[in-house]
Amino acid sequence: MLIASRLARTTVIVGVNLLAKLIGLTRIILFFCRSEPAREKCLGDQKDLIMKKGRYFALRKGRTSLSGQYYHLIFSVKQRRPIFTDFIRARYLVHLMHRVDMQARAITLSYVVMPDHVHWLIKLNADSVSAVVQRLKSFYTKFEGENIWNKGFNDHGIRSDESLINVARYIVANPLRAGLVDNIGEYPHWDSVWLE
Repeated sequence: MLIASRLARTTVIVGVNLLAKLIGLTRIILFFCRSEPAREKCLGDQKDLIMKKGRYFALRKGRTSLSGQYYHLIFSVKQRRPIFTDFIRARYLVHLMHRVDMQARAITLSYVVMPDHVHWLIKLNADSVSAVVQRLKSFYTKFEGENIWNKGFNDHGIRSDESLINVARYIVANPLRAGLVDNIGEYPHWDSVWLE
């Protein structure tokens, strides 16, 4: 009975690990392998990628960073404070976006700095999406003197069948949808490589 139980458990662990490797879902492993010994078996050589000082820092389910891939990134200010209504703050953030761009980490295709969040369409060149966003946030935090950002960010990898121009239009139209302006030309904190 004990042998059958161990065999069944090992089969489940191997099956879960194989499933996770096939579809890249480390959270499946962590869900099914709750005890520390089971987690060790499940994670195997992936443990160093997933755990750091006892905390999980893996990318969210399904999130990957591929060089040459296009991403729509959204990140926001803590408590959704409208700090970017201040012209100087908003323009400095735009300057930093171009600074990250100049460091050849990402190419900025379109962006809009809203009062309490940012939409940024990039083509990733180097690093990971997380590293690019972290770099931008840390540069701005040094300017501000305090961390104003919510943890994490939302990202959407643009599929080949999606139109980059349509995503850029969605990004640029945010001030219109929010009712901040009646004409996008009146809003100063946006840009796009596709100007029509």
